[in-house]
Amino acid sequence: MKRFFLALILITACAFAQAVVCFSEENMPTSYEMEIVLFESEQAANISLRVTYCNTTGEPLNHLMFSLYANCFRRESTLPYDNDTLIKAFPYGYAPGGMDIKSIRVDGEEAMWAVSGENEAYLRVPVALESGDTCVIDFEYTLLLTKNHAFLGMSDTDIRFTGFYPSLCVYEDGDFATNALTRAGRSLYSGLCNFNIRLILPVDYDIACAGEIASLDAGDRKIISFRIENARQAAFAVSRKFHKKTDTSASGVLVSAYGQARSDLKEAAGYAASAIDFFEKTIAPFPYSSFTLCFSSLAGQNLSASGIALLARDGFDKTEICKQVALQYFYDRVHPNPAMEAWLSDGLAEYLAMICIRETEGDSAFARLLNSRVLPSLQITIPGGLTPASESTRFQTISEYETVISLRGAAALHEVETAMGEEAFLSGIKEYLKENAFKTPVSDDFVRAFERATGRNWANAIYHWLYTIDEYAGENLYEYN
Repeated sequence: MKRFFLALILITACAFAQAVVCFSEENMPTSYEMEIVLFESEQAANISLRVTYCNTTGEPLNHLMFSLYANCFRRESTLPYDNDTLIKAFPYGYAPGGMDIKSIRVDGEEAMWAVSGENEAYLRVPVALESGDTCVIDFEYTLLLTKNHAFLGMSDTDIRFTGFYPSLCVYEDGDFATNALTRAGRSLYSGLCNFNIRLILPVDYDIACAGEIASLDAGDRKIISFRIENARQAAFAVSRKFHKKTDTSASGVLVSAYGQARSDLKEAAGYAASAIDFFEKTIAPFPYSSFTLCFSSLAGQNLSASGIALLARDGFDKTEICKQVALQYFYDRVHPNPAMEAWLSDGLAEYLAMICIRETEGDSAFARLLNSRVLPSLQITIPGGLTPASESTRFQTISEYETVISLRGAAALHEVETAMGEEAFLSGIKEYLKENAFKTPVSDDFVRAFERATGRNWANAIYHWLYTIDEYAGENLYEYN
């Protein structure tokens, strides 16, 4: 067994030693190469990570900033869950977890790194990097996994890996953007990445992940490799109890659905494939050659990462599956800051999912969906003057976030589509995707896309509905038809 792991280390070192070519494109992907050895009985994983970064900022850099979102598990007071969600996320009680960093090297030299924040969620690594130069950062750390139903950890049925590695922050406006962890909504803001991951785990475990999988059995261990290119976030789940069903979109995108229960997996894969067909026909080719759904022991919000969606086991819902397909475009291929422009991902994906339902099941199904999902969000009062354009840090609960960002955001977009018509609306979405692929757009970029697509100025209408949609509740209640 010792020889086996020594060989793996040598293989990894050789792979990491390959020459790196630095391209000058502004959005050149950062390379993440990692080896993960899972020790399930110890509830831990040893991880070696190499990040290869080319400075395309146009400025000299003296440090890099990384997000360490796994460290929100270090203390109960810093968990990113509101009180209503906390007991569901930690039904077994709280136990500390997070990253135990052993060493960080920059170009082979030990670095004087430091973490900051109450939950040690940000990492500063000193570098001396002129514009156009490349550096290599090596991380060695142990990931401590707690038993929970949160976004990272172990349950009775699976182990979820999301937010499990140092993620390089986006550089903009002369500094790295360090988004605060929120108790509602996503906050990971990452640049474009290529991931090359090797996972070593017990031979009887299966994996749900994005990308093409290569698997090799070696005694009582299994080596799984997968690669994801032009991505924003890597995530996967492993389990002894996964069942799998597959389907294929009209263009050949392979859809895989994993879960502990066989029921619904085939229907989920088929519905995701049909959603991909709709979005490819109306807005753009799907960003990846495959897409994975994983039904997991998950509390709080469903999770979207590059090429994969993790959903609660009891969360099979056609609209949610359509939304997860849409998020592959509007959270991943274009990547607005999720703390500042959340409506551009979750709100837009929510409404496009409803349009997908309209296409596949008709206008009556669409109207029922608006009345059952959207209308109730307009009939309740949420204090604080929150609108779909509010920053994520202002929301105290996941329920508030979903009500305002996703559902009221969908209501605002419905009014916009009603005003301009379906054809113009989808033309604007198509233009927005084309012009902002691999970029980090803001609301004004969305508005300008509609101006280019239609030749008309829609700024007043779009911003009007985003900021006033809640005023059309109360005395102005109506049903969608």
